[in-house]
Amino acid sequence: LTGADNVEIKMKCGSSSGNNILAFLNSGGTTRGNITYDSDDNFLLFNVSQSERLRIDSNGKTGININNPGSYNSAGNELVLGNTSNNGGMTIVSGTGNNGHIFFADGTGTPNRGIIKYEHANDAFAFNTADNERLRITSIGGVHFNNAELIERVNITAGKLSDNTNID
Repeated sequence: LTGADNVEIKMKCGSSSGNNILAFLNSGGTTRGNITYDSDDNFLLFNVSQSERLRIDSNGKTGININNPGSYNSAGNELVLGNTSNNGGMTIVSGTGNNGHIFFADGTGTPNRGIIKYEHANDAFAFNTADNERLRITSIGGVHFNNAELIERVNITAGKLSDNTNID
């Protein structure tokens, strides 16, 4: 297909309850994967190895290995990933001298209001709120609060730190 600007492929269901399916077959003619648009419930799904792997529902909620992302807590269901019959997880990969991040923003003007950062070069975790580092855990397990002096070991018992400082 060639077009001067845009090229469009249109698929139309034969009935009001039909679906649009783009199927990928192996040499024996067996469907191994497909992209399906469900015309009744208005969702798009991707099947790989004959199993659903990704779904975007009519509200834009996305599930990876989850076929009902809109059913999860509305405070965190824009992207739902996991496996309901096994362990779930997510991996963030970055270079050995670089950092891995999870950012929390309240718009494009203030994109870094909160950050969870892992620093590979230092093997340290840093936690930011209000765009400032508030907590750091070092590679030896030391803890810094609000960029204060390193506390080598923190013992919290009955609401008090090991030096009897009250915890607010």
